[in-house]
Amino acid sequence: MYHYIYEAFLTDPKFAKQLSTIENRLTDLGIYGSVHRLALFKTMKGTVQDAVRRGAKTVVVVGDDGAVARAIDAIAEFPGVVFGVIPVGEKNTIAKLLGIDDAMAACDILSARLVEELDLGKVNKHYFLTTLNISGAVKAECDGRYTVSPVNGGEICISNFSMDEKGPGDPRDGRLETMVKTSARGFFRSIFAPSGAAAGLSVFPTTHIVVRSPEGAQLTAIADGQSYQDAEFNVEIAPRRLTVIVGKGRAIN
Repeated sequence: MYHYIYEAFLTDPKFAKQLSTIENRLTDLGIYGSVHRLALFKTMKGTVQDAVRRGAKTVVVVGDDGAVARAIDAIAEFPGVVFGVIPVGEKNTIAKLLGIDDAMAACDILSARLVEELDLGKVNKHYFLTTLNISGAVKAECDGRYTVSPVNGGEICISNFSMDEKGPGDPRDGRLETMVKTSARGFFRSIFAPSGAAAGLSVFPTTHIVVRSPEGAQLTAIADGQSYQDAEFNVEIAPRRLTVIVGKGRAIN
């Protein structure tokens, strides 16, 4: 049975007609199921947990990137439960990466049920599908073997599934790509680069990264658009953690 989780903003009357069209299509395809609507005291994590306890084998989130990111973080705790997406709202980049262009196409994709097992990144206790970004004066220890550090306004980006089709990050290769981005006048420092190396972008394949501030300051990490704060971030690969329904146009080689 399919369990559909509706993001809270979908209670706005302006979405009523679109949701009715989606539900009619799901009924025609024979895959309409139970509906769970998020609200002020009904979180994504709790709703996913409740659906799985009730025997859900397929959980589908209806909403935008924010809803999808929070659903992935929750459903990653239940390997084997199949995840699906019906994109509704203004920002649906993650759905497009999965080969899902719009809500009506998503219904047919759910029915076709083409499934991929994808890696996830894990930052402390949270999971992400695409990328994690940390800016500022930080040091990243990669696989316990070497340290990289951006300077002069740079940032560290850790990619599992690139949101840019030309960028690094394959969610099936069992590794993360740690990218050190520098400002136009900046440099990156690592054991591989002498002082004064050229500015730009450097990529290091990794499976485990520890990011800290040299001053012990609180850091902010943005993963799949979700913000997390801590003094230290442990980032690692979680191989084949997400079982997801995808479209034929998915951005995976």
